[in-house]
Amino acid sequence: KEGPLRVGEGERILVPGVHGTPVKRRKAGDDDDGSAFHYDQVFGPESTQADVFQSVLNNSVSYVLEGFNATVLAYGQTGAGKTYNMFGPPGMEGVDDRECRGMIPRALDEIFDRIDKDKSGSSFEVKLSMVEIYLEELIDLLKPQSYQKLRLRESVFAGVWVEGLTHSTVPSSKAALELVLGGMANRTVGATNMNEASSRSHCIVSLRVERAMPDGVVQCGVLHFADLAGMERVDRTGAQGQTLEEAKRINLSLSALGNCIGALADPCRTHIPFRDAKLTFLLKNSLGGNAKTTLLVACSSRLRDVDETVTALRFGARARAVKNVVKVNQKLCAQELQRLLDKLQQEHRALQEYCLSLEQQLDCAKENSSPAGALVSGGGGGNASVSNSGGARKSLGEAGGGGVPAHSGARQLSNKGV
Repeated sequence: KEGPLRVGEGERILVPGVHGTPVKRRKAGDDDDGSAFHYDQVFGPESTQADVFQSVLNNSVSYVLEGFNATVLAYGQTGAGKTYNMFGPPGMEGVDDRECRGMIPRALDEIFDRIDKDKSGSSFEVKLSMVEIYLEELIDLLKPQSYQKLRLRESVFAGVWVEGLTHSTVPSSKAALELVLGGMANRTVGATNMNEASSRSHCIVSLRVERAMPDGVVQCGVLHFADLAGMERVDRTGAQGQTLEEAKRINLSLSALGNCIGALADPCRTHIPFRDAKLTFLLKNSLGGNAKTTLLVACSSRLRDVDETVTALRFGARARAVKNVVKVNQKLCAQELQRLLDKLQQEHRALQEYCLSLEQQLDCAKENSSPAGALVSGGGGGNASVSNSGGARKSLGEAGGGGVPAHSGARQLSNKGV
C-alpha cells in the first residue's frame, strides 16, 4: 500500500512499509530507511537464465571439480519460478532452448566440458541420483517402481545419505540430461488455483564427481540441486482432498527448514532441529556443515502476493547469516600419507627439542634465583626439613633414627646456624 516492490542499487530489494534486514546483518555503508532486504546478488525481471547461472552456479562447478561439496536451494512461493530456474521449460524443448535452459542442464554441460578440457591426466567418474520427498516418504525417481524402502542414514565420516538410492554413472551431459528428464517425468505434480503444474514434492538432484589424480589422490565433490515445493496458502490455492494433505506436509517441512535456518543464524542456539523433517535431515550437510551452499529465493512482485513475497525475502535474509565450514573431500595415496607422517614426526621432534630447551632454561632460572640460606622447619624434638641451594630437601630427623612430623612452629635459620 505504501509503494511498489523495487530492486535498489547494489544487492537490495526494497519493500516500503516493511522491516527489512536487521542492521546487525547488513553490510557496512548500507544506509536505507530499514525497508530493504540485503542479499549477495539480486536478479531483476530483465535477468536471463545465463545471468543467474554465471553468478550463482559457475563457481560451484569449480568447487565440485576441486573436491568440495556445493548445494543450490530454490525456495519461494508456489508458481514463483523455482522449477523453471532449476530445470528450464518442461520437456525436451526446454533442454534444446539455449536461452531458457535451467541451471541443472547448464551445470551438466559445464562439468563435462571442463572434464574434457582437463590436461592434468586425472580420470573422472560422474554419478547422478534423484530423490523425491513426497508426503514425508523418500522415492527414487530413477527407479520409482522399486519396492525397496529408502531410509536416511548418518555416520560421522559420510554424513547423511539415502540408503538404497540409485546412483547411475553418466558418461556425458546428454546421458545425464536423459536421466534427469526421466526422473522429472516421475515426479508428483498437480494443478492448483495458483499453478497449473505445481510441484507436490521436494526434489533433490545430486551429482557426485570423483577425480583420481596421477599421484594417487582421489577427490570427491557432490553438487546438490534442491528444488523445493512452493509454500502455499490453502485459501488461495483451493487445495482439497489429497492436494490439501500434500500442502500440509509441504508447509510443515518448509516450516522445519525455517526453524533450522533460524537456529543456525542464532549464535546462542546449541540445538539445531534437523530431525524434525526428512527434508532438513537430508540437507543437514548443506545447511550447517561441509558444503558451499547458495539459496536462490524466487519471489513475485505482484501486489496480491505481497505476504508470500515478504515471507520469502525474510527467509533469505535470515539464511544469509548462516556460515558453513568447508573442506576438501579426498583420499590420500600411500606415498602422500607417508609424506604427511614424516612431516608430523619432524614437527614432533622439533617440539620435543623445544620443550627440553625450556626445561633447561627453567632449571637455570631456579638455580640463579635460589636464596643463600636454607629453610629449616622443626618443632619440639621433631623432624626438620633443610632446603639447600640445589633445591633438594632432607629430613634432619632421618639421621637420628626417626622423629615426628614438623608442625607449624617452624623457624628460619641462616647457613651458619645450620
